[in-house]
Amino acid sequence: MVFTVNSGTLRTQMTNRRYNQILFLRNLCCLSFFLWISVLISCRQPTPKLTTKSSTQNKLSSFQQESLFPYLYQGKLNMFHFLFLKEEVNLLHLERKRINISSGYGSAVKAAYSTISIEFYPKDYYEKYKNDPNTIISGPIINSNSDDFILIQRPKEIEPKIAESQRKKRKELSIHFSSLHIDQQKFESILNQIYETTKQNNPNTDKNLLQENIIFSAINGYLEELDHSTKIWKSKTYLTSSEAEKFNVLFKISHQIFRDKRTILYLKVSNFNIYEDNTNAAEAVKKIIQHELQKENNQFAGILLDFRENDEGILSISRNFISLFSSKPVLYSRVDSTKSNPQSPAIGFERITKLPIAILVNETTKGIAEHVAGSLRENENALILGSKTYGDGSIQSRFYFEPKNGYEYKITTSKITLASGYEIEGNGIIPDLLIEDNNQPEGIEKKKDYWNVLKAKTNPNDLAKNSNPNLIAFLKKIEMEKPKIDETTTKDILLEKSLYYFRQYLETNPETP
Repeated sequence: MVFTVNSGTLRTQMTNRRYNQILFLRNLCCLSFFLWISVLISCRQPTPKLTTKSSTQNKLSSFQQESLFPYLYQGKLNMFHFLFLKEEVNLLHLERKRINISSGYGSAVKAAYSTISIEFYPKDYYEKYKNDPNTIISGPIINSNSDDFILIQRPKEIEPKIAESQRKKRKELSIHFSSLHIDQQKFESILNQIYETTKQNNPNTDKNLLQENIIFSAINGYLEELDHSTKIWKSKTYLTSSEAEKFNVLFKISHQIFRDKRTILYLKVSNFNIYEDNTNAAEAVKKIIQHELQKENNQFAGILLDFRENDEGILSISRNFISLFSSKPVLYSRVDSTKSNPQSPAIGFERITKLPIAILVNETTKGIAEHVAGSLRENENALILGSKTYGDGSIQSRFYFEPKNGYEYKITTSKITLASGYEIEGNGIIPDLLIEDNNQPEGIEKKKDYWNVLKAKTNPNDLAKNSNPNLIAFLKKIEMEKPKIDETTTKDILLEKSLYYFRQYLETNPETP
């Protein structure tokens, strides 16, 4: 049998067969290529993405590996904690990267040497003041094995004049510390010398405790370069409710009614904290005022708040407290390293009275109490009596180490400015009427006396005045008057004077009931 095939048809069949072969080979090559890539990918180890925490841990571990004194990295409080806080304050402090590293190390060394009663001076600082007995301590010079600094054995007690002179020159000393160029390796070498000396002088003391104390002092010395409030301390152990005495809120918030032609409700507020029964200063004051207003049928002429010796508190509670007396849209502002955050009245703490307010303050009025007093003056024309306050406008955030080791630390992360922009830090609250307290001990330190206060960005002289129009008339009225008080029999003369002046002030205010 003979088949006849058209030549065109045969050519087409051959072409299709060749095309299919080529397509098969191409697909085979592509499949092989992808399989090869897959093998490479599967064999390649993934690169971990380093977080900030892991990179910090790696950095700290490298210090230990390179250290000539690895024992410094052991114990409950050790060099790891020092280096961790060194990084932490750079990230969180209100004035970031404020510390000159060499100055920080120098300050840490000074604090560590103080644990063994040795004064540490950069040599150029020593040469400058060695003939000044109020600056350089008189004592035997100890071999330091260094041409950069001088060590002097400190007497048991430092004379007050020397302590005062050293405090005033502390900022200059910090500048001299920077010229020492102390790095981590040199720092550890000095701490090792201090540790060895301490062991020799205290052979029966636990070596771990000696090392812990040196590291503790060194950390606080380093943090001193930031500000007075950033520090580390040992955690306190509190009694449980079953072991402690029954708590009475009146220990923290006491009140009294002073009856006269104009009756005054007086409240002594010791702090702005949360109390053991889970109440707080704002809630306690709210209950007291509401109770007394109802009891006295709203017959008070004014409220006198006493903030003397009030030196601690929680910012959120102070906001609640201010809200009891003011409903203004901006009570104050909280300023961090990047922005200002205006604070409005707290929800749930509406204004409960429109009575005139006077606030009694002095040098021991500190921190939260200062900003409460200043805010009430700016927002509600509160009259401030007494003496200039401490001047602490900074806010600290509190932290624990992880894992917990019995120590806590706090870092200055923000500060308070009043609604006008006035900064309390280093300036304090200036009373509208200065009342001298002859019973107050002399030489009470204020925040501005420290060398490392935070920088104020506004001129306090322009913003420290009370805008109350009744104040001028009141001040003119009392210029020639003296309070009729028997100072020989009165226990709290400042309070008696404040009550007298507050009543005089109320007489100049036509809106007073």
